[in-house]
Amino acid sequence: MHTRRCSVFPYHPWDTDAKRKEGVMLWIPHTINELIRSAQEKLGLSSSCLRLLCQDGATVQDVDMVNDGQKLYLVGDKDMGDSE
Repeated sequence: MHTRRCSVFPYHPWDTDAKRKEGVMLWIPHTINELIRSAQEKLGLSSSCLRLLCQDGATVQDVDMVNDGQKLYLVGDKDMGDSE
């Protein structure tokens, strides 16, 4: 049974307010790949090179690093460098 959840947003954490979009709240699964796939599906994103970032912009490597209620950001390679 899932005991933790997180919010995932489809933009870089440093994006301006104008680029921000609605996110989704998800139960945290057993692996980071499952979390990425679930977020990708729920957010309707099609990129194949996606990763999760925390609010300070660091890549999340493992679901055990995610705290209950934490905000995460699903980004692809095209999002790198666009966060001015």
